[in-house]
Amino acid sequence: MTVNFSFDEKINLNFEKRAQRTLKSLRLKIKDENDLLFHLIPKQKELNEISTTADEIIGRSNTLIVAGIGGSSLAGKVFASIKNEREIVFFEGIEPRKIARAEKSIYFKKCFLNIVSKSGNTTETLVNSAFLLRKIKKANGENWKEKVLLSASEGEGVLLKWAKKEKIKILEIPSQVGGRFSAFTVAGLIPALYSGLDPNKIAKGAQKGLENGLSLELNSNLAFKLSQFYLSAYKKNLPNLVLWGYGKLCHLLSLWIQQLWAESLGKKKTSPSGEIKTGILPVALKGSEDQHSILQFLREGRTPNSVLFISENYKGEKLSAFEKKFCGFKQERLHYGEVQNALKEGTKRSLEKDNFLISEFSLSDASEETISETMALFIVSTLIISDFLKINPFGQNGVEEGKKITKSLLF
Repeated sequence: MTVNFSFDEKINLNFEKRAQRTLKSLRLKIKDENDLLFHLIPKQKELNEISTTADEIIGRSNTLIVAGIGGSSLAGKVFASIKNEREIVFFEGIEPRKIARAEKSIYFKKCFLNIVSKSGNTTETLVNSAFLLRKIKKANGENWKEKVLLSASEGEGVLLKWAKKEKIKILEIPSQVGGRFSAFTVAGLIPALYSGLDPNKIAKGAQKGLENGLSLELNSNLAFKLSQFYLSAYKKNLPNLVLWGYGKLCHLLSLWIQQLWAESLGKKKTSPSGEIKTGILPVALKGSEDQHSILQFLREGRTPNSVLFISENYKGEKLSAFEKKFCGFKQERLHYGEVQNALKEGTKRSLEKDNFLISEFSLSDASEETISETMALFIVSTLIISDFLKINPFGQNGVEEGKKITKSLLF
């Protein structure tokens, strides 16, 4: 394995038996064309089409602009941080100052716009796309359509209708794959390939994670162990699960996991005793930066928490003699990655003294294969947890009312 995670705290005697039943059920769904797992990893024909499109985009631009939010952008940002051979700019929420600066900071004649919206109706993406399209049209004249791609699912979405009318190129996100599960679809792969990653290595890593996550050998199944960690925290009534990523890549990964677990596992369900709200609030923190803002509260504040550290085994450059002397470090051979690891270990061990429920998910490297394997493992863990909680991990009814209110204010 290129990743490592260990957690052995037992929940109850029936937990492993039930996990076996859950995994057997999930293994059957891989062959079901109507299920997420069947479409999770693109087939070779889809990979080839996405690769060809990515090559065309690279040939037509110096910068890729991605207009999308949530599941339409988070995986792409993770992939883009691995290599980033070319510039990628993400327009996610509505940021008036960013829009005001874009006129001067972005050379639209050399840009390509990838609009990503599974539904085709996301307000933020509609607004950002309208602004960006106006700039793309102005800079490229009658050839502007060659600089735009829509990634969306079939349906009645505004963006899909517009793209078909304008004859804009469309690459489909399978309707069975929800936005937060779409890392390996065109939504995540266009930014990944534009940044210089290998699509076959991404698919290989995802397949490796899927196979391990669905394995009935529970002692080596990392998705099972992740679900065990989550459900242990849930059983202890710990309200928050801190996802503490050290380094930019691991922090972006923690933000992706935050959405995956929050939207999939924070659900309402009915029971004979009434309505029950499920899940733990995942909170993504960033390396030593948040040691200087959140650690104080975690150690002495009122709320007990669980913490999952996410780290990468990367030493980086060696500190020079001047740098070691300037900082007062005594070790003979010291790398920047070892300094980062010492900061993480200091935080981890201090929290262990307070009896926090703690574990660590460690990446052996930052390759596209390792990151894809990790994402697949977390996706399978989500499906396992949702089965134990007896909830539907798809959809997000909790955000619909806010959307309706927003539309009443704008339309």
